[in-house]
Amino acid sequence: MSDGWTDQRNRTIINFLVFCPQGTMFLKSVDASDKVKDGHLLFQLLDQVVEDVGVANVVQIITDNASNYVLVSKLLEEKHKTIFWTPCAAHCIELMLEDIGKLDWVKNTIDHAKSITKFIYNHTLILKLSY
Repeated sequence: MSDGWTDQRNRTIINFLVFCPQGTMFLKSVDASDKVKDGHLLFQLLDQVVEDVGVANVVQIITDNASNYVLVSKLLEEKHKTIFWTPCAAHCIELMLEDIGKLDWVKNTIDHAKSITKFIYNHTLILKLSY
C-alpha cells in the first residue's frame, strides 16, 4: 500500500506499508518530489518495494487512482502477472465528497455552517451557555 502526502517544506513523501496476517506495518518513506508526476519513475519505486518484499509475497497493490498511479498499476500487472491493483477506497470517497461539495445547495449549506461556527467561536458569551 502506498500513501502520498506533502510535508511542510512542500516535498512529496510516499509512505510504503505492507499488510500481512500480523497487521499493517510501515516499510519505508521516500522523498518522491522529483518522481511523483512521472508514472515510470513511480513504477520503479513501487517495483523496488515489490522486489524487496518478494514478488511471491505480494498479491495486491493499493494506491490512489490518479492517472500516474493507473499507469504504475498497468506496468506492475504487466511485469508481475500475480499482482493486482486496487484504487484506495478512501481516496475514491474523498474525490466523491469533493464533487458533492461543489453542488450549489451543498456549498451554500457548508458556507452557512461555517458562518454559524465562526459566530459562535467569536462570541464567548455564547460558548459559556453550553456550561
